[in-house]
Amino acid sequence: MLDRLEQRPGELCRTLDWEIKLELYRDYVRGHELDWESFELWSSILEELEAAIDELPGEEPLTLKQALALESPVRSVADRLGRRLVEHGLTWNDVDRVLDLRARLLELEIRYSQIGPKSLLGQLQTAGRVNHRMPGVTDVDRAMSHPPPSGRARLRGQLVTRLATGGGGRAGWDRVFDRENRRALDLSDPFETQERWARRRPLERLQGLELFE
Repeated sequence: MLDRLEQRPGELCRTLDWEIKLELYRDYVRGHELDWESFELWSSILEELEAAIDELPGEEPLTLKQALALESPVRSVADRLGRRLVEHGLTWNDVDRVLDLRARLLELEIRYSQIGPKSLLGQLQTAGRVNHRMPGVTDVDRAMSHPPPSGRARLRGQLVTRLATGGGGRAGWDRVFDRENRRALDLSDPFETQERWARRRPLERLQGLELFE
């Protein structure tokens, strides 16, 4: 597989999970009149703005609208990031469209990762667009309701079950949101085993996908 990746990387867009998704997401972004390079720049810009907001004191974080206002405590950061956007022919006026597109990509991510024939990957497989089946993989039905015994998948599965019977929440591949307590759990580490909650940031509230009530 590594030899194929080095010698013929293009052919793996029908085999490797991350290559399949990357090609899918690029096509989706282009279909919404935004090139992938600009979308990557927007992601970097929004992450920097989130970090500046997160460093502010106080319990109530700024909303995006407040962060971009003239009297905003992070106005200097917003202006600097705005200049970066202008250098690439972009402006803050497009931020709502970009956030909406990011939310749609999050939805695609969830639909892709679902288990069963109704998943996005399952539909691509049925249509012959990808070749993603692995020989020897069994007990799929049990896996649909029982997470793996270790790592972030176990933790995420337990939290989805718990929050679904409580105040509701949101979950993605690498993050879980507790809506009732307004907090977020970072699961970017695949081997995470502990609940390390932090306050939710404003852009996360805008981008999250409702998964369970």
